[in-house]
Amino acid sequence: MADKLHVDLTALRIGSHHINGAADDAAVDFIVHEDGIADAAPGWIGESANALDKLLARWEVKHAGHKRNLAALNNGIITAGSAYAAKEETSAQALRSIDP
Repeated sequence: MADKLHVDLTALRIGSHHINGAADDAAVDFIVHEDGIADAAPGWIGESANALDKLLARWEVKHAGHKRNLAALNNGIITAGSAYAAKEETSAQALRSIDP
């Protein structure tokens, strides 16, 4: 017989909230860092300024990609927890409906 699967739905929800919190923290850190570079940008000229602009553009693309990946991971955790809870309830109802 297979081992029992124990799923802590509360832990899944808390984990999902932690992912959101970490994503928010990372977004704030990114914005602060980006603002610091933007504040320094007027002191850059010529090719250095162009290189800085390209760097900021690449960072923005990477940051957007990270946000999408975190959102997908978070949605996956929420979906998995909800699906498990629904199937668990359906199974419990089926077992309760059996006459002893």
